[in-house]
Amino acid sequence: MRTAALISLSALRSGASWARQLAGALDKAVEMGFTNGRVYVHWSGGWAHGPFQRQAMSELSIAFDCLPTAAAMCDLVPLLPMAGWTNERIGAIEDIGTVLLPDAAAASDADAAVDDADERALREAREEIIRARRAVGLPELSSVHASLGAAPPSMVRPEAGNPEGPLAFGGVAVGGTFDHMHTGHRLLLSVSALCCTRTLYIGIAGDKLLASKADADRIWPFERRQAAAAAYVKRVRPDVHVEVSALLDPKVPPKAATMEEITALVISRETHAGGLKVLEMRREAGISSNLSLLLVDLVGAASQDAHAHKLSSSELRRGVTASPAMGDAEPS
Repeated sequence: MRTAALISLSALRSGASWARQLAGALDKAVEMGFTNGRVYVHWSGGWAHGPFQRQAMSELSIAFDCLPTAAAMCDLVPLLPMAGWTNERIGAIEDIGTVLLPDAAAASDADAAVDDADERALREAREEIIRARRAVGLPELSSVHASLGAAPPSMVRPEAGNPEGPLAFGGVAVGGTFDHMHTGHRLLLSVSALCCTRTLYIGIAGDKLLASKADADRIWPFERRQAAAAAYVKRVRPDVHVEVSALLDPKVPPKAATMEEITALVISRETHAGGLKVLEMRREAGISSNLSLLLVDLVGAASQDAHAHKLSSSELRRGVTASPAMGDAEPS
């Protein structure tokens, strides 16, 4: 089993305070060879305890943008108390071998010292994780210190278009190609998992639907893509039920347009027009229940404009290395 790394951060403050800490820790992870490995990021306190709301979506967007573009396929996994991740449960994750300790200086513009309460809470959380590992007989963790890094260029995330208040839905739908699983996919799936209380329906483009795409011979087969997406969701939120189906005909309405029990559709900001089309199809089908659209930010983009250049699978296909990403693996 390849070992993973763990980073613990305080969610008592916004991303403006911890972004440079996370960026520096992720830089260290890449330096240590985790480019195609797995890194868990554990937040405690504040927004991380829920309920899941727009602020959490913005914070996660900042977090995923902290990962260097060169490590876009790193399996970055958020561990949040709102998804059931207690310190004891984290301590039982078998593949963690290294704890990355971010610089103690707060990542604010003034680089002020981290509040004593924040630092004490993080220390206590790490100690509880270590005790939990010992209780189940897992090996001791190695600790590596990390300097501050560079925060994402834009720390302001748009909230326009997303509902206010708690975002908790029994049936949630999300769709995509999910080829060469990258940071943008993982943000989309993380939001989908965290707003779902029962069943997450993932629609994934079938192989025949992608036959005309550029570098089609390099696209992961459907079985690999669906396994990677489902396994990632279960790492973020183990208790959610996942149903994956193949999208085979663009003329056939997606499940979000035909199933009344689906009450939220998670989409990226660039596909907002497609989300509005689903709402129209739903009305035409006579479905009266409301369908909320959750707009997820673009990752690796200069702006959140729908036409902004962003991280894409097509670029990864052209420059992908031979090393497999741990995102393919089933959850341990």
